[in-house]
Amino acid sequence: MKKAISVLLLTVMCAMVFVGCGSGENSSSDLNSTESAVSKSSTTIETETTEYDIDGLKVEIPSSWRKKENTNDTTYFYSSINQDFVFVIVTDGVIYGLGDKEVQDAMVEGLKSSMEDFSLLSISEQKNGDFDGIRLSGIAKYEEYDNKYYLDSFSFNYNDKFMQICYMSLSDNREECLKYFPKILASLKSDNFESDTSAINSGVSSKVESKAEIPTVTTSQKNALNRAKRYLKTMPFSYTGLIEQLEYEQYSHDDAVYAADNCGADWNEQAAKKAKSYLNTMAFSRKGLIEQLQYEGYTYEQSVYATDNCGADWNEQAAKKAQSYLDIMAFSRQGLIDQLQFEGYTYEQAVYGVNQVGL
Repeated sequence: MKKAISVLLLTVMCAMVFVGCGSGENSSSDLNSTESAVSKSSTTIETETTEYDIDGLKVEIPSSWRKKENTNDTTYFYSSINQDFVFVIVTDGVIYGLGDKEVQDAMVEGLKSSMEDFSLLSISEQKNGDFDGIRLSGIAKYEEYDNKYYLDSFSFNYNDKFMQICYMSLSDNREECLKYFPKILASLKSDNFESDTSAINSGVSSKVESKAEIPTVTTSQKNALNRAKRYLKTMPFSYTGLIEQLEYEQYSHDDAVYAADNCGADWNEQAAKKAKSYLNTMAFSRKGLIEQLQYEGYTYEQSVYATDNCGADWNEQAAKKAQSYLDIMAFSRQGLIDQLQFEGYTYEQAVYGVNQVGL
């Protein structure tokens, strides 16, 4: 795994050189001005996409992004408005059991040992598009660059290959990643059935089933399904969260996936219930709640649906958050406004919240 991570790091460095030095459009001397402009210019999400085929893997990328292929089996896509980029690495003839915790630990350790500074934010097993794999995010710093970068990656096995798709963004622009990367991941598709079965053989299960055969439901699958339904009667779960809970209860991964696929859950509604339960215990901004739900394993679309349908008054949420801060430490008026904005509240919501607590 560390060999594969080394490929990832080399790819990141090559991409950063292209963005920062090798391209006349984005020179390193313009880095600070670009970074400042990004937060103000990216207020809308580009919806038009172009589908690319990379070794049989189909992925949709914003149409305005520039494509650049490399000789080391890596394809880059560069944002047209800032220094963000996405790249896809294909390592032929290598398959990893991504459900193995030792493999996951090796991925993290490989990153930590190869960078000047790497802080892991999250790592989890996820399904994105047609593929099951490992989602990993963190903040990284490279010796030759002053800025820290936000890294969000998804690794999976496909067609006897190990693939990684990664989004890199200036750490201050993490919201750009949350705008685009979940949609990019959701677009991942295989071009044939055989390739998905290879993922099953490597320890990453697939939901694609042969139409020529109707599999017999096993006793263990029935038990897992009954357990899943009982869980859903007591608390909300995301698709991946339910699988992980069943695995914790010692059901096999395949049985847990079967249960999640057949439990009849409306994942949008599950996300909405989870959002409401969060709001009953603590205050969130809209952006913060979306991020929290994604951390819990809900997709970006499910998280947005939940946030838009949870009935929250974001002004009142800002006021509650402001009061919770004042309960533990002192703030100036401007300092508290800045802190609330950092938490994802709009300027107007932050001002409302501060006014309500009397600052």
